[in-house]
Amino acid sequence: MLEPLLSVGMMYRLIVLNGAAAGQRWTIPTNGAVIGRAADCTVQLADPEAAARHAVVEFEDDALRIRDLGSMNRILVNRREVREAKLKHGDTIEIGLTRLLVEAHVQAEVAEASGPRARRRPSRAALAAAAIVLVSLIALAVRGSRSRPSAPPKTQSAEKVAPAPTPTPAPAPPPPPVAELPPPPSPEPPATVAEPPSPPVVSPSAAAPDLSPISEEMRRLREDLASLREAVAERTPPGAEPPAAPPPPDPALRMIEQARVEIAAGRLSEAEKLLDGILVLDPNRTEALAERAAIEERRGLIKRAIERWRKMAEGDFPESDRRRAAQELRRLRAVEAERAAGESGIRLADLRLVKFVAPEGVAELRTVHARLERAADAPPPDPDDIELEVFFYERDVETGAVELSSAVAPQTVRLEGPWTDAAPRSIIAAYRVPLEGRPGEGSARVFHGYVARLRVRGRVVEQRARPPDLAALAPEDTP
Repeated sequence: MLEPLLSVGMMYRLIVLNGAAAGQRWTIPTNGAVIGRAADCTVQLADPEAAARHAVVEFEDDALRIRDLGSMNRILVNRREVREAKLKHGDTIEIGLTRLLVEAHVQAEVAEASGPRARRRPSRAALAAAAIVLVSLIALAVRGSRSRPSAPPKTQSAEKVAPAPTPTPAPAPPPPPVAELPPPPSPEPPATVAEPPSPPVVSPSAAAPDLSPISEEMRRLREDLASLREAVAERTPPGAEPPAAPPPPDPALRMIEQARVEIAAGRLSEAEKLLDGILVLDPNRTEALAERAAIEERRGLIKRAIERWRKMAEGDFPESDRRRAAQELRRLRAVEAERAAGESGIRLADLRLVKFVAPEGVAELRTVHARLERAADAPPPDPDDIELEVFFYERDVETGAVELSSAVAPQTVRLEGPWTDAAPRSIIAAYRVPLEGRPGEGSARVFHGYVARLRVRGRVVEQRARPPDLAALAPEDTP
């Protein structure tokens, strides 16, 4: 009997999500695909930011991977820069200005081996066409049997019988043989199937048509289906279920991608509607929160963007999302400080930390020198409106924990005297630890760094931290 062979595999496609080529797709061949601008690339992009041969997508151990081919520009997978990464269904790839979606689907083929040479098993479409032809033949045979007359008609043979030479009636000719159905068609039906001629009329005493060829073909079809099920079961590991179709794409992800397209086109209001719709259903969708904060920053609403990133940094989100939110917080606070400094005309030009030999009765002495500059066209400020707020931090030698100093409280120092000319001015804050400030010699806490804030009329116009990571530990701005 024919032995079926089953070939089941996961196929992948790349679909363009943005730009003039949105909707264009490529199926990744088994030997991989090169992505780039060159004409010989499997996935050719009309993108000036893409390299001629930018990246390659290839199969490794039944998994799809992308690898940079040494391009000057970067590759982003799910908005994270990579040189090489494993891909799965639903991932997004950014090459240059083009965004691509990875889509997976299952492909299965069944073949049979007959003797030394193997041939393909007829496809489902071919089997279905053969079944239709067989049913048509059965219907024609049944229709012929029902159309017999009630009275036995004059019998006639396949060929015309010559009249008898004498008026004596000749004996009735024997009944014609029982009509046989044509042999079953081949598995591949012809382009057009001619309707077979009507079967000859047979006598009532003739036997019913022999339908054994049709029954044999139906039996073969049932055996083929059973063999196909057995082949699938053999290829499936014990305890595992047959491969299922990949899940449908996430609707929210499609909405986010559409919102990014609207943002790139400058249609911020349309993007906001899409993102707000997602956040109504899922308030903790990090991709939507991040895009919403980016729109607010683009509109100049820095405080709103800072508040959104702050909630993400302090909320119940994955660690990677919280780290990203903390980085965006530091960046936006610096942007806000620069904007405020530009409005006041006063900026923090330089900060220096100086350590002194501790005098008698002092365990440690350091000073922070801040040099302030004023724009030439800015009016002379009120000295009482200018303040430098400094927070000192210490590190526990045993645990490595960094906390606000327990020996020196935060200091606020003001500018002394009027500032009528354009020359820079200095403000100094002191980190002075008395001997009784720490319990005994060899204390487990040592100086680690500081955070300095310049305030003008009660508003923070600039903030600096040494080392820079202390900015994340600084207390909230409370003017």
